[in-house]
Amino acid sequence: FFADEKTKMADLITRSLAVVPETSPFYGLVVYVLSLCDKYKDSKTVLTKLLFRYGHPDCTNMLQNMGITLMALLLGENDIIKTSMLALNCGFDTDCTCATAGAVIGILRGADELMRAYGLTEIPYALGVKSNRRSNKIFDLAEDIAHIGVRTGKLCWKRHSALPERRRGN
Repeated sequence: FFADEKTKMADLITRSLAVVPETSPFYGLVVYVLSLCDKYKDSKTVLTKLLFRYGHPDCTNMLQNMGITLMALLLGENDIIKTSMLALNCGFDTDCTCATAGAVIGILRGADELMRAYGLTEIPYALGVKSNRRSNKIFDLAEDIAHIGVRTGKLCWKRHSALPERRRGN
């Protein structure tokens, strides 16, 4: 699923639709944004059309913000700065759209490659609560959180599998 240099973001997003129900509003949004970004390369035109169909007075509305995130990923050319700025300049729930788009680019390109490409160094974080951490590096924090997510997922699956079938939602 991860991109190499020849794989386009649109291909990855299209392939991801395999796990989204075709009847869901999100599926329709993804297909619409893919078509807009294919037809128009201008983010303002895409945003205008996106908001005409999916705009909502609540700035945290999932469909409008995922549309913005998808547009930024599709038009951002796999560049984390360009992608983040596209999401940011659309407004609305910018902390979420920028973070989500940036996280996708980070996953696809990897921390080491991004650090080389942009001349970045490891940045320590400061935690406002007393904690026993192995380090104050963001990379270590991200790795620890990923391990917790995997362990939690396994635990949830184990508990779900132990439930009688009538309680599993099947």
